[in-house]
Amino acid sequence: MLEPDELSLFAVRLESTGAPYMITGATAAVLYGQPRVTNGLDVVLALDDASRARLLRAFPETEFYVPPESVIRTEQARHQRGHFNLIHHETGYKADIYLTGADPLHAWALPLRRRLRWSADLELTVAPPEYVVLRKLGFFREGRLAKHPLDIRSIQETTGLDETAVAPWLERLNLTALWHEIKTRQIQDVFSVSRRRTWLTSLTEASPTSPARPTASPSPASPPPRPPSRTSRSNPLWETACSRLPLPSPAPSPARGFFITQQRLAYAEEAACLWRAAFKTFSLRPPVRSA
Repeated sequence: MLEPDELSLFAVRLESTGAPYMITGATAAVLYGQPRVTNGLDVVLALDDASRARLLRAFPETEFYVPPESVIRTEQARHQRGHFNLIHHETGYKADIYLTGADPLHAWALPLRRRLRWSADLELTVAPPEYVVLRKLGFFREGRLAKHPLDIRSIQETTGLDETAVAPWLERLNLTALWHEIKTRQIQDVFSVSRRRTWLTSLTEASPTSPARPTASPSPASPPPRPPSRTSRSNPLWETACSRLPLPSPAPSPARGFFITQQRLAYAEEAACLWRAAFKTFSLRPPVRSA
């Protein structure tokens, strides 16, 4: 039996409500694309009065922060942008729940959502990649955060998009020019997918059994020794980053294993960024000083 992960903690309960839902945002981008750190879950949910009662039963206040029912009713009444949070007390993992309301893009995407095997006992419902890309285009237009073009390109390269289905929405949402800029790479990634993979590979190539260089005794005027190489497999920051999401056992479903592996890669890259900022160098060992 697999240990429950944060995503399963929410997905099992959402499934029990019987309400149509779909996972979107960064989690969907990881499932459809390339690794990126995410500490929360974005869900589009079609909630009526009956499923609201089931939702409140599925997320008990002893285990989750749940807003008062009156607040949920108020958000349900909004035609667009109805929203509330659910937070797991023990882990702090948060789900942002976006209610469908009268949003036409939600109405278009919900029938196209995909069922994805997460474990032997659980299937997830994930928004179609076209919807994820359209929303990320909108978010990028609002905030110009570099993560959104990277997510969009990784989804396009890894899963692919039905551009004939996307085109009418690009025009309707006035996103055609921005989509062209991202497709033609007029907006550059901070780290392209290929650079991130090359960087991570280079960090894992240092062999712990390779012979160390001979070093002379430092002279009294020598500076203090530098910290251990950040590429060392025994580096505590590297080990912490790689253990943030333990690999499940027994063997998981392909989707669940892919997601967790992607998350581990992203945390490892995050650790590498910290080391690079701290030491400003990629040398594998401290330099040899003359006697």
